[in-house]
Amino acid sequence: MWLYLVLELLAVVLMVPSAVAFLQDPDLSAPSVYLAAICVAETWYMAVFFSHNLCKLSRKCFTSKGYVQVSIWTMSYSGMAARRCAHMFSGLLCLQRCIAIAFPLKARRYRTVKGLPLVSAVLLSVTLHLYRPLRLTPVKISDDKQERWTQGFSTLFLRYRSVFESVEQVTVFLTMYVPMLVCLISNCLMLFALRRQKKMNNVDSRRTNASSRSQAERQITRVILGSTFLMLMLNTPVNINEVVATHLPHYGILRREHFLYKVLRSCFSIINHSCDILVGMSYLVLSDSFRQRFLALFTRTSTSSCCSGCGACAASSDSIPSSITADSPTPVAPAAVAASSSSGAIPGLAEQNSACANPV
Repeated sequence: MWLYLVLELLAVVLMVPSAVAFLQDPDLSAPSVYLAAICVAETWYMAVFFSHNLCKLSRKCFTSKGYVQVSIWTMSYSGMAARRCAHMFSGLLCLQRCIAIAFPLKARRYRTVKGLPLVSAVLLSVTLHLYRPLRLTPVKISDDKQERWTQGFSTLFLRYRSVFESVEQVTVFLTMYVPMLVCLISNCLMLFALRRQKKMNNVDSRRTNASSRSQAERQITRVILGSTFLMLMLNTPVNINEVVATHLPHYGILRREHFLYKVLRSCFSIINHSCDILVGMSYLVLSDSFRQRFLALFTRTSTSSCCSGCGACAASSDSIPSSITADSPTPVAPAAVAASSSSGAIPGLAEQNSACANPV
């Protein structure tokens, strides 16, 4: 449990500034918008599960029926919908980048299409996952002095179990398997198109403008390929384990291979929880421009504090002569003013202004 908490906290701490750094892209291109949306969705997913696991340690949250009802809508519904949104955003990102590389002339009409696919993916995920809170309800598990509640199946689910299971299979297929398949096919097509362009094109190294732009495009492509490859590799084991549990009659919870399923599920969940951390590190490693914007979010605070320190330093009597301090009772001599006016600067003040202008 503690390992889950650490991984979820690190993921939230890394994803939040990553989303801000992507949104600070001067061009605000479609890949930057998609990557920022992925970071926001993963942040919500990890934050919801972090709060839920934190309540598990205290064991006081489950004494309230209201908390269990809230956890059904936050963790089981909104958390899973956000994670599936991240999968669909990844599929859209890979598809958009594949079109931009394989068909650069046709891709110009799709460069500004950012909001409509994102909003459509969110609405689809929110709608398809409505079955999750409807199939669960708070259930009382003890009748002693201290009441305890947990999540259990609702009467609606028990009455229409086959319908709920069919809706679940369709939802998982559309919001997880299809986007992962789109990512895999798009990445393969991107690699094939890049290899073909490398053989056909003869790049002139003396054209600095074109080379700098192509370098930025190559960095974006590397980020997309690297991050989506990590997401596919780290999310696949836990999904395969669930598929096997669905189709094998003796493998799964409360079945003959219950403990094997639980052990593999725990191991694969740890790998799944480390996905956001590794993906965030790949952003920093593969893109120089993103790394500069990411680090600027933290250096900006130190720079502003240093500038405020210069303001405090300007009021000190050691660096500024006593004749120009505000609280000095001694009047300024006319000869000193004339001397300073003829020289064009007050002694000691030019150095202080230079220090404040360049705080680092």
